[in-house]
Amino acid sequence: MLPVSIDISDFVQTWSLSIQETELFVNNVLDEVGQRFYEHWYNEAGNSLKQTKREYQRGLYVEKPSPDSIIVGLVGWLPNAIEQGLQPYDMKEGFAKSSKRKLIFRKNGVGWYLTIPFRHGTPGIVAESGIFSGIMPKQVYNVARKVLRNGSSLMDSQLPAEFQIKGIRPEVVNTITNQVFKAYQHKSSIYQGMVKSNKEHHGQYVTFRRVSDQSDPDSWVHSGFTAYNLMGKSLDNFPIDRIISNIKEEFIRNR
Repeated sequence: MLPVSIDISDFVQTWSLSIQETELFVNNVLDEVGQRFYEHWYNEAGNSLKQTKREYQRGLYVEKPSPDSIIVGLVGWLPNAIEQGLQPYDMKEGFAKSSKRKLIFRKNGVGWYLTIPFRHGTPGIVAESGIFSGIMPKQVYNVARKVLRNGSSLMDSQLPAEFQIKGIRPEVVNTITNQVFKAYQHKSSIYQGMVKSNKEHHGQYVTFRRVSDQSDPDSWVHSGFTAYNLMGKSLDNFPIDRIISNIKEEFIRNR
């Protein structure tokens, strides 16, 4: 959040505004500037983002904490990670603290595991964004639509050959901590085991992946995000002077 100050002292003095008129004018300026910047930022996100667009836009808000200030801000982990950038990190550290994890009692101690669902949107539809969601390729969707019935799951051999390949996450470095996460090859195709769920009365294509205290140290590393700085970009081309000038003209006309 960047502080922006609006000086109206010259206008108040030139037109000899009373206290009540000044308060009304300030209120008009804040409401109009706040709403217009919200819309400007919202549209910037819509033009710049794809899959994460909806969740980012849902994180935008307008708040008026006092009569002489207004806040246009962004809430939510994912929206702020997109906005500010995110260094690579080990997701297992968060999974280990999840309230949904299951405990495993072993001879040498207590371990844990957690099942992570991955949602796959159909081609041409913007999926609900998130760290564990994406849009499946049309070739995969064509197969899934035909074979996933009555609780069946998608086998690796049913996938087009180019999607049977086990993906590789390249080596990434956290430039703040200098921690190096080595390249990692997945154990199977990301589409293997896909099922069609009818949860909430509409079809969802989902795969599941298990993580535990025994998982490979490099298997659950998030590669991070490059900062989009959409707020800064929005502010750079926001016509605040023109907006305030229009408010002044309208205020005087209606005085």
